[in-house]
Amino acid sequence: KSSASGSVLQAFRETLWTEGETIERLYKIKNKAGQIVPMKFSKLQRHLYQALAKMGLAGTHYMLKPRQGWFTSLILAIFNEKLRRNPGWVAYYLTHKDEVTYELRDKLLKFNTLLPPSEQIKIDKDREGLFVLGNGSRFHINTVGGKATAIATTVHLLGGTEIAEWDETAKEVWDAAQEAVPPVPGTLVVKEGIAGRYGAYWHDDWKQAKLSKSKQTHFYEWYWVEEYRVWPGHNLERV
Repeated sequence: KSSASGSVLQAFRETLWTEGETIERLYKIKNKAGQIVPMKFSKLQRHLYQALAKMGLAGTHYMLKPRQGWFTSLILAIFNEKLRRNPGWVAYYLTHKDEVTYELRDKLLKFNTLLPPSEQIKIDKDREGLFVLGNGSRFHINTVGGKATAIATTVHLLGGTEIAEWDETAKEVWDAAQEAVPPVPGTLVVKEGIAGRYGAYWHDDWKQAKLSKSKQTHFYEWYWVEEYRVWPGHNLERV
């Protein structure tokens, strides 16, 4: 439970640290070896965070990314920190399959329960996929098209992951969710995924975003991730 002194310390810290600084200094995450470690940004995550920070961590952003870039973890942490700083806000994160949904729910709980005691805000799992923070903010994490994805409230933070895997029904859910995001300062919409089939929903959506003046697009090649790099041998000749 948060004490009054803890709330004061948190409020004071928020005047000194940005969301990104708070995440790197206080948040913890499970690495590939299953160890709980501080969430230090990778080169790719830092580049993306800085791009979002230039826009005030606000606006509508489309991201074409490699696998294993830890984009979703970063966006989840940004959403969580913005909820902690904005009492009464509502966030939705929509995934393409239940396995990812459960993973993100577990990660969200770890973000909050592994914070230093003075920084913790009470978080309750009200029902399947809905987490209620002690400051009145709410975080919904659901599989797109599932029973709990009907949007009937104002949404301040909206995220969608692996858009290339979505079908037409999922697209309709997203469109309805995006309509629930008001044009007010600080709201953030993030859509991310790897490249999909030519002419499919995500391909067309990305092309439209590239032409839009109200949406920011961010493209990251797969070689940003170390595992996907192959260094050429020394005997290669320029042709």
